[in-house]
Amino acid sequence: MKQYGRVIAHDGEMATVAVQRHASCEKCGACGLGKASDVVVTVKDEVGASVGDSVIIELEFSAVFKASAIVYVVPLVLMVTGFLLGPAVLRSLGLALSPDAAAAILGFSMLAAAFACIYVYDRVARPRLYTPRLTGIFDGKSNPDDTFTQCGDQS
Repeated sequence: MKQYGRVIAHDGEMATVAVQRHASCEKCGACGLGKASDVVVTVKDEVGASVGDSVIIELEFSAVFKASAIVYVVPLVLMVTGFLLGPAVLRSLGLALSPDAAAAILGFSMLAAAFACIYVYDRVARPRLYTPRLTGIFDGKSNPDDTFTQCGDQS
């Protein structure tokens, strides 16, 4: 996933970038860019950009896909598993509840546990896996896909 913006601050290896929205952002709503007029993100600077540079920032599609799967699929699978196994598990623990109540208790408990695990995983993995990277500098006037300085090409 590629976005364009302007560096507004720089601190060592990290840069703060004001991101330019695409017109399609208004309809998508996946990342929240469509709702805000100015979005500021912190990115890892791999090209040595300076304050005021027009830049290209990227987040690997695989990282976006993996994050989406973690946030949407894992809780759903655990909740459904809890609903299906709830009556048997609570019966084996000797609790006398109706099958529907047992399914609801274990299903929602597993859903809560999934979100708690995702919260912890996010705190540990986000800086390493889900931080966007600043990968190019362009002149700010032309199409950034045509002319930009790529990572490692600082001529």
